[in-house]
Amino acid sequence: MAWPSSTHCCRNAHLSLTSNNFKPISLSPDSSDSTPLGSKLLDFCATSSAAGSLSYAAAVFRRIPSPSTNDWNGIIRGLAQNDHPNGAVTLYRNMSRASHKPDALTCSFALKACARALARSEATQIHSQLIRFGFDADVLLQTTLLDVYAKTGDLDNAHKVFDEMGVRDIASWNALIAGLAQGSRPNEALELFKRLGLEGLKPNEVTVLGALSACSQLGAIREGEKIWNYIKDDKLDACVQVCNAVIDMYAKCWFCR
Repeated sequence: MAWPSSTHCCRNAHLSLTSNNFKPISLSPDSSDSTPLGSKLLDFCATSSAAGSLSYAAAVFRRIPSPSTNDWNGIIRGLAQNDHPNGAVTLYRNMSRASHKPDALTCSFALKACARALARSEATQIHSQLIRFGFDADVLLQTTLLDVYAKTGDLDNAHKVFDEMGVRDIASWNALIAGLAQGSRPNEALELFKRLGLEGLKPNEVTVLGALSACSQLGAIREGEKIWNYIKDDKLDACVQVCNAVIDMYAKCWFCR
């Protein structure tokens, strides 16, 4: 069988499993259910930059008669983090229709695909499933869901998810601040930034980027200067992106004057 050069690493992994007397995933249409080692091979091919063979992983996945949750997760994750987020969303939908219950990881990968594909309606459906499956208390999943709503412009639902979170980490605050700033609601973004400080959380590079964007839109140079002082005090000015945002803020604020 001739193997394309792009699948060289995956082929070697497959041959290594075989030569060491492990039971690898079978590529025969008559193969049995997937095995743990087969799932690891699939995940490696789908997600490893060293392998870089998503097409090989997809070929392996299609030949598994009864994919395990790990198999679904591997291929959905690989599609989501590459240039095929719509394919990841479709596979998630197929998994649900096959009466195969997704786990928290599946939902996380699918939501990340929705964020990249700007698939708001699909994210709303997954939101309903999170509640049904009992995953709605998971902080990481809630933050990912919040990020999807913010990126797709559904700021009301993004705010609702944020308000209903029992525990919020800095990523949760960042997602909503950035969403509000990018969604033409800069006043709310700045108010949220101030509230973050009052609640004892420490802004990071992502936080100040969202706040600076809000200042730029409002021409709020005084607030921008306070953020710049914080950036210098906390040594966030080592980040080139942050420095560029500060320059942009000053330029736009002076233009607004």
